[in-house]
Amino acid sequence: MNKVIINKYVIRTDCNDDNILNDLVQTLRKYNVKAYNYKVEFLRDKVSVRVIRGNAVLNLSNLYIKELEDILRESEELYTTRFGIEFHNIPSKREILDKLESTELPYSKVDVFKDKVKIRTVNGFTLIDETNLEATYYLSLILDKVNLKPFNVGRIKKVKDMRALLLLKYYGVRDLELIEKLIDLDLRIEDNEIIIGDITIGERGILKKDKEVSKKELYELVKVNK
Repeated sequence: MNKVIINKYVIRTDCNDDNILNDLVQTLRKYNVKAYNYKVEFLRDKVSVRVIRGNAVLNLSNLYIKELEDILRESEELYTTRFGIEFHNIPSKREILDKLESTELPYSKVDVFKDKVKIRTVNGFTLIDETNLEATYYLSLILDKVNLKPFNVGRIKKVKDMRALLLLKYYGVRDLELIEKLIDLDLRIEDNEIIIGDITIGERGILKKDKEVSKKELYELVKVNK
């Protein structure tokens, strides 16, 4: 393992071929890569580097030089004061930032992947959405209107009652398919509790006439009401 310095880039590498290392540096310079402390890792012919684009970050890891170049070519410089954004092995795109800025989320740390977006709000809610961020938009409209302690919401999807989705997740009902079907049963919300017929879901658990019931009964309820 060597540490090589070429044009200010500090490269940790197992490569002894100067031509390959120079090709790597030329690629970095071509796209004006400002790496964190100019530190780059090149191991087993793959590059790992954190790149600054505006005030967004590209977290690029285990990529061949050609893959790295493709991402750098497509990336845009992004500037935002509302989000700390990190793109993981994909180009930084204004489209994603526009979708985030259309929401009513507070300041959040956002990690963007090829097939999902992870969000952690400054007040402690964490969630995972698809890259279209449709569910995030609708959830953001009610997030500060629901009096809940911050928690790990997990995966979300757009449903007709985002407040019910948030409450069901909070009370331990995590299955999105089940949540959607429960919402379709025309549940109602009273004092932050979910009421479906004679079943109440809240801080005390899942209760039927004040007796605790299992999540299996929720699945049965959905089947009966198909």
